[in-house]
Amino acid sequence: MRQEAADALVVALDVGTSGVRAVLVDATGTPRAEAYREVLPAYPAPGLVEHDPEALWRATLAVLGAVLAGVPAERVRGLGIATQRGTALVWEAATGRAAAPGLSWQDGRTAARCNALMAEGVLVSPLAAATKIEWILDRVDADRAGVRSGRLRCGTVDAWLAGRLTAGRVFATDASNASCSGFYDLLTRSWSAAILEALRVPAPALPAIVDSSAVLGRLDAPGVLPIPLAALIGDQQAAMMGQLRLAPGEVKITYGTSAMLDLNAGAEPLWSTRGAYPLVLWQRGGVPTFCLEGTAITAGAAITWLRDALGVIRDAAESAALAASVPDAGGAWAVPAFQGLGTPYMDTGARAVVGGLSRATTRAHVVRAVLEGIAWRCREVY
Repeated sequence: MRQEAADALVVALDVGTSGVRAVLVDATGTPRAEAYREVLPAYPAPGLVEHDPEALWRATLAVLGAVLAGVPAERVRGLGIATQRGTALVWEAATGRAAAPGLSWQDGRTAARCNALMAEGVLVSPLAAATKIEWILDRVDADRAGVRSGRLRCGTVDAWLAGRLTAGRVFATDASNASCSGFYDLLTRSWSAAILEALRVPAPALPAIVDSSAVLGRLDAPGVLPIPLAALIGDQQAAMMGQLRLAPGEVKITYGTSAMLDLNAGAEPLWSTRGAYPLVLWQRGGVPTFCLEGTAITAGAAITWLRDALGVIRDAAESAALAASVPDAGGAWAVPAFQGLGTPYMDTGARAVVGGLSRATTRAHVVRAVLEGIAWRCREVY
């Protein structure tokens, strides 16, 4: 290997539902630096999940600054960004500042709107961003003058972040994120004119759809090296690449805030009647590869609930040791449907239940019941 290639570095940025992580990787795939900031969403009412875009932005600058500290810019070949996908944002084109809180892909406030659209023959998932963007626009740009004039832009986290990291020069989303937005037509492989019309969103207000691997511009942000922005991709699709699920028929499940199971479908989308949904896996050279995905909406988020809401564990790692300290859940059980049930039920109105409690139930039993509930949901998805 030439010395120049051996010295090359790339940066991976993961902007997830619960936090932001950056990793500096060398040419052998070895991590050279890593930084993480927890950025939890807010839950203002049952079924509602919101993100503070400025908190995500500050965390992004912090982790990128940490892993790139002291690194010569010429050694860094590019930045790849993986993000949570169906979260909705509307922002000022001139500044990149959000016009309202981001509405998480887990947020259920537009479920009734999705049902009404379905009755009209317009299919939009409540896990997607489209109806949430409509909800935000109805409150900050009701007559759509802002989006028609170009003052406001709409999209998912990847498009917002790509724009903000490049001082507004890049307005793009890759096909994997586009397919999670709710505006994407899997057959025409472009924005759906019918959905845009139904939600009163002009096409120019949405980003250009690009390849998952493409140099889009250079970073221009405070305290960050001016390195190339070289990739955008949804976090679950990135996990498929990272776990080398490259051939049709190969499957992975990833555990994070939620648990997502993805099947590489190959050159054409696969359709399901059991609550799984087709997406673009990635796009290269203008050609998309597809996947079929199922979701347990709550996985790691249930562990966070045990920590932050109940206070029965200090951190996520303690949950394993505590659950292993008892032979079983002692009759306790849990359905971790904190933000509804995903595949195969797709019931946004479902809520979590903990049952089978007795005076003999301890916190170890409750923690084990929650972990078993997550495992059972993943079995149902599979």
